[in-house]
Amino acid sequence: MTLRKMLAHPLNGYSALIVLLVTLSLVAAGLTVGFRMNRNTERKFCDMAQSNVTVYEETPPTTKTGQSVAENWKALRDRLHCPAD
Repeated sequence: MTLRKMLAHPLNGYSALIVLLVTLSLVAAGLTVGFRMNRNTERKFCDMAQSNVTVYEETPPTTKTGQSVAENWKALRDRLHCPAD
């Protein structure tokens, strides 16, 4: 039986429509959950980056390695577009 003949039957046409709607709903739900998880993860990274930047601003590092680490934390905070405290 061909796809055209299957969809020609009224019940099969409705079944295909229902499958399409359910699939689109699941995709939309998956995208929503994914975006929310991504936002929460970014917020946690922002908190961590801001915390480390604050520590390095309060007690500036004296070694080149420490200064490099402090600059990297600032760069990460800027790349994540974290809000300034």
